[in-house]
Amino acid sequence: MRDGLAAPGYERCRATPVRVRDVRGASDDALSAAHHEGLAELVDGGEPALPSLLDVKVELARRALAECRLCPHECGVDRLVGETGFCGVGARAHIGSQMVHLGELPDLVPAYSVFLAGCTMRCLYCRKPDLLDRPREGEPLDPETFAASVRAGVGEGARTLKLLGGTPEPHLYALLSGLRALDVPLPVMWETTMFASPQCLEIARGTVDLFIANLRYGNDECARELAGVEGYLAPALAALREVSTWTDVTLRHLVLPGHIDCCTAPLAEMLEQALPDVEMVLLMQYVPFGRAWGRPELARRLTPADRERAVEAVAARKRLWSVGDLA
Repeated sequence: MRDGLAAPGYERCRATPVRVRDVRGASDDALSAAHHEGLAELVDGGEPALPSLLDVKVELARRALAECRLCPHECGVDRLVGETGFCGVGARAHIGSQMVHLGELPDLVPAYSVFLAGCTMRCLYCRKPDLLDRPREGEPLDPETFAASVRAGVGEGARTLKLLGGTPEPHLYALLSGLRALDVPLPVMWETTMFASPQCLEIARGTVDLFIANLRYGNDECARELAGVEGYLAPALAALREVSTWTDVTLRHLVLPGHIDCCTAPLAEMLEQALPDVEMVLLMQYVPFGRAWGRPELARRLTPADRERAVEAVAARKRLWSVGDLA
């Protein structure tokens, strides 16, 4: 605890001791048991334990790379030897950019935002297509350098740490290694499309203080056509339900022109069923980027009529909702 505030999740995991002495040499079963016990016995914070629950998480994440199933693509590649799957990310994470950022909802800024290269989706309208196309370019995420950069961000006013991209899931091992080296108590925000596997979420559990869930599509056909993924909805909603049982969630949806009736409206109805007590934030700042110009319905901004239609559709299906604009 610091000044009456709860310690960030990663600090609690780092201060929670585990019964396994040799984390790197432990069997998979012993490591899993230590992880389960540690999550049930989380301490409030304090001096790092040796070894700690966070050490166990780092090792579990490293081993997960050997047959990667951190997202629903379940590529099964051995990233430890250089193989890559859908996301294109190898054993190391690369940072496209990092900065103190004000482009977020007011309660969450200033945020030290780390944009990671590589993603589990290929959205045609992505505002950072370079992170999709060149997942191994940028600064390698070294734990000590990462910690120093975040510390400098705190000196510039950052009060939260936001991990995004791309998306954080392929970078689980590198991010947990970076959090283990971190020495400033920032709450961790994980901005994601929720296209994550149960394995990924279980390892991340306890280290993330807020999931910013950017739910993209209201049906699998649009997810296939616009993001190149098969079967988006079921795993995304399952992931959303899971993380909501152990941490805070912010629900967001970027309204796409031409996709209000097929995506925005049905998604609002599903979210009312999944999380009726969590507000759904409609983002209306869509701008065509990249390959979006090749699709007539996406090659334009929202019109006033689009905005009105989106609000009407959501208001009819989601009890709690609001409109938010991000920079």
